[in-house]
Amino acid sequence: MGQPSRVYLAQPFRRIMILFFKYWIEVLKLTKDQAYRVLYRFVRFSAGTKEDDVV
Repeated sequence: MGQPSRVYLAQPFRRIMILFFKYWIEVLKLTKDQAYRVLYRFVRFSAGTKEDDVV
């Protein structure tokens, strides 16, 4: 009975990994400058600052 549940748990994880890699492929299509700007914006936003403050 333990193995079916293990497979069930692996399914969403697999989906997340696929989405993660698709996202990174999109990021890699950007230029380095754009990628850094997006990353900086995300870090500032997650830190709790307003998006308007980002230059």
